[in-house]
Amino acid sequence: MHPIMIDRIQAYAVSVTPPRGPESSLGSMPVRNGMLVRLTTSDGAAGWGEAWCNYPPRGNLARLFLLEDVIAPALIGMALADFREFRPSCEARFARLARHTGEAGSFAHCLAAIDTALADIAAHMAGQPLAEFLNPEAHADVGVYASTPDVLQLEASVEEMVEAGHEAAKLKIGFDLASDTGRGRKAEDRVRSCVRHWSSSAIPGSRGGTPRRDGRRESRLVACRSEGRGPGDGRFRAAIHGRAHSGGRAA
Repeated sequence: MHPIMIDRIQAYAVSVTPPRGPESSLGSMPVRNGMLVRLTTSDGAAGWGEAWCNYPPRGNLARLFLLEDVIAPALIGMALADFREFRPSCEARFARLARHTGEAGSFAHCLAAIDTALADIAAHMAGQPLAEFLNPEAHADVGVYASTPDVLQLEASVEEMVEAGHEAAKLKIGFDLASDTGRGRKAEDRVRSCVRHWSSSAIPGSRGGTPRRDGRRESRLVACRSEGRGPGDGRFRAAIHGRAHSGGRAA
């Protein structure tokens, strides 16, 4: 595997305000956030990674400043014989700071983005798609779903997802058993009325369903406790917020 030396790290905090932000058991989420990281090696190879920072509302800026001010300056010039060396090495390197600040999650999110960018670079160097590079038996297709229909306008929100062409959806639960059961049934009933074939999984009070495999459209509704949603109307609220670190200096 070709050795890698980190030469430059750029961070981009992005956010978008969808037409109707989701209401879930975590509360109101009017803004959806992300942070992208572009890493460049001394050879000029570049790779991309992403950090989870969907919450709190400006969590992407908190991660961005942590990466800019603490993590990135410490990594410029770091040499790796194998990209897989990065994660355990840097987790140990920043463990004391993470404990001291109580920010273990934020450090992990930033390191995960850099780890992904390094894997992206290694895959390019090997001349392989990233999925195949990480797992030679990786599936060619990946299932996707719409996420977090608005619990305050559940039926309309589910109908919008179906009309947009989504064939699977994730319903955020975590209120109480009665509320979760009622919302699960309401969402399931709405899916039944909107699509011809459907199935359900992990929904409290679900009345069951079997997915069709005959080539005709089917829909799935899954209830779970994780978060995430697409970019809504696609407007960038904070396009590029940050600086690039090169050779230990802000560029």
